[in-house]
Amino acid sequence: MPLLQRPLGSSGVLITKTGFGACAIGGGGWAFGLPQDDAVSLATMRHALELGVNWTEMAVV
Repeated sequence: MPLLQRPLGSSGVLITKTGFGACAIGGGGWAFGLPQDDAVSLATMRHALELGVNWTEMAVV
């Protein structure tokens, strides 16, 4: 089942309603970080892409 998409403002670009939250990826060396496994992180990102997710949210704290 394809993911639902919405227009990104008036840009003409369609993005999926579901994004990939990547804030915790990249290591645990920050105040709220947890131990990270880069191989698992990359596999998770690839899986999101395979499912059709086409945008990533990466908050910086």
